[in-house]
Amino acid sequence: QRIGDTIDFSKTPTLKELEKRFLNQTVIIANKEEKIYEFMALNNALSIKVQSLKGEIRSVIDTNTQKEMLFSFERCQELLFKMLK
Repeated sequence: QRIGDTIDFSKTPTLKELEKRFLNQTVIIANKEEKIYEFMALNNALSIKVQSLKGEIRSVIDTNTQKEMLFSFERCQELLFKMLK
């Protein structure tokens, strides 16, 4: 985590702010350590790409539908803070 950054949770984060906070950070997804590799903005939603420890890059998917998950900017930030290692 970054020390010294003040985050205003009353404002919607921008793509640039999310990249600054989370790119290359290690998160735990489905009991596996992965790094945030890329955010892809699609209209008002985000797709998250992660990189495994083996170097494989994939999108975060819904395990029920097997489709790429899309997040609002606020929800993305909320979830990633909970998943940081």
